[in-house]
Amino acid sequence: MKRYKFVAFSQAVQGMEAEYLAWIDHHVTDVLKTPDYRSAQRFRAIGPTQGNLPANLVIYEIETNDIDATLALLNSRGRSGNLSFSSSLDAAGLVFGVFDEQTAPMLSPDAATRIGKAAT
Repeated sequence: MKRYKFVAFSQAVQGMEAEYLAWIDHHVTDVLKTPDYRSAQRFRAIGPTQGNLPANLVIYEIETNDIDATLALLNSRGRSGNLSFSSSLDAAGLVFGVFDEQTAPMLSPDAATRIGKAAT
């Protein structure tokens, strides 16, 4: 199976940050109910982003032999109401994309040394 990363940058409608934060975890859980979506992790920018990217990021890991079908299924779930959405999401600020893995993870020399020591 091929591995992909689906990255989604998003932000709250101004003044609705608390509602957005309450909603986003529920939404991520809903997305993970879609076949081939293996995991997700949320991040928040620690300062201004270059290019004015939204401050919130979710990275989903996908494993599939047919990425087009996997993405179509997620779209279908959204259109049918099987994914939670919120008026607190600034839809105009949503930025997302799907990326296929080009390499195995690369480690710094320090990390490789620590992992080697942990294995012994």
